[in-house]
Amino acid sequence: MKVMNYKAVVLSVLAGLLAAGGAQAGITKVGKVYSGAKPADKPYQMVHVGSEVGNGMGNAVYVAFFATRTDDPGNTAPRLDQNNVLEPAPNTEEGFAYDITGYPAFLRIPDGANDASQTQVWAFPACAPYALPTASERRIFLDRVEILEEFGPQPRPVNSARPDWDASTWTAFLQPLHGMDYSASRGELVGGLTFLGKILRWNLNVPGTMANASGVCNPDSLAVGQITRSRLIKYSPDSGKVIAALRGNEEDINDANALLQLRKFSPDSVDGATNLLNPGVAPLIANATTGHAIYVTPHATYTGGSGFRRITLNNGTPDDVVDFSFATGSAPTKPVSFLNMVVQENASGEPTRIYALNSRDWDPDELMTVPAAPDAATLAAYKSAFATAASAFGAGLYIYDVSAYDPINEEYVLTKVTDIPAVQPVELVLDGNRLFFNDRIGQELVEVDVSLALPAKVGTLATECLSSNLIKGAGKTLYLTSIWSEQLYSVGATLSGAACNAVEKYNYTSN
Repeated sequence: MKVMNYKAVVLSVLAGLLAAGGAQAGITKVGKVYSGAKPADKPYQMVHVGSEVGNGMGNAVYVAFFATRTDDPGNTAPRLDQNNVLEPAPNTEEGFAYDITGYPAFLRIPDGANDASQTQVWAFPACAPYALPTASERRIFLDRVEILEEFGPQPRPVNSARPDWDASTWTAFLQPLHGMDYSASRGELVGGLTFLGKILRWNLNVPGTMANASGVCNPDSLAVGQITRSRLIKYSPDSGKVIAALRGNEEDINDANALLQLRKFSPDSVDGATNLLNPGVAPLIANATTGHAIYVTPHATYTGGSGFRRITLNNGTPDDVVDFSFATGSAPTKPVSFLNMVVQENASGEPTRIYALNSRDWDPDELMTVPAAPDAATLAAYKSAFATAASAFGAGLYIYDVSAYDPINEEYVLTKVTDIPAVQPVELVLDGNRLFFNDRIGQELVEVDVSLALPAKVGTLATECLSSNLIKGAGKTLYLTSIWSEQLYSVGATLSGAACNAVEKYNYTSN
């Protein structure tokens, strides 16, 4: 029996190698469905909205910009000056309040669009003006800006080293929308403003008017606590709750001051001044070392970080949180930080397999000494050093089979199937027997056949720029955001115009 299993694995590997010979057969690039964004307007988080939303707002991909748009000539938001210091605007208080609490903009890309001609920019300013901040509130705003300047990302104004930067087109990077999700049953988007600790939602059932750059949204937002970051956000299986991974200012989870919690709240509470970090309300997971990745199925919510957990939300009773343990020989041998994941379940709603991406970021100064005048060679050296660090970290796709629930030990047990190395994998999509993930620094879109006894990479497609976010659209389509980051500029990359800061569409085949 062991011989037969061995042969099956060998044949599976051979099949994967043969399939890899036609490495680009399964993924085809359709083209850019949006390009030419200003450096401060990076296309980032994406969701697909189906036909359940009418009024011309459904059947499209919505892409949230990574910063506040300031196309309105009347906007007086402050900018960063040449010394990276906040520069007062002519109408400082109003401009500051707008830039801090203004709503992001979306791209709307119709399902049938194969180029940028049908893509629309849907600007969503606040539906009701925020009151001007008091002196103490302005202090909180400034604290958050100082955090932003310390941890980035933020735009760098023009300087002699990089004359391709046009400072007149840049705005302060004050509200990256780090997490976003869509509820088909509610017809709503929910998003989190990372550095500002606010959670917002938009009702897509009410049509917006693009002519005057307005939309329909809820006027208030949910504050999650001063200098607290909102990370990944998902609706619960029944859309009755929103689940958010929240973190504080401290990046290192091992630091005594670190804060990383998994919280749940009612979507309707977004419309008030509720503080999500109310000490009287216990978090789902207080020390959420496994709370960064969130994956929701119709039956449960799964989290991933240094390990995995399964959460069942119960109304009126304590929520069930079950840990996953690793079988002998299956535990990671290198540091892991599972960034994103997909969970397969059986008909009973029990988990059967987990696909997870182990990945992290390194700033240039963590890996190398950056010269005063970086150039193309510096950029190549950074990417090479990044790949070396990623290999030591064990970056890549990890696949685990899940045992039946053990009621005695109250756990699921994970057995490692395989891992597929990558440089900086970011997001993944599973459709049938095909899994796709984007490798940001590796500049690849990767296809994996998960039906093989030993899942293997069967296709890759080089990406023109570094990528950020990947989602499945209607049918057999993928959407990928393409960006150049501030990290790359700092080591000599140049803005490449329409080539980057784009959204690309791909077709694929799967069985």
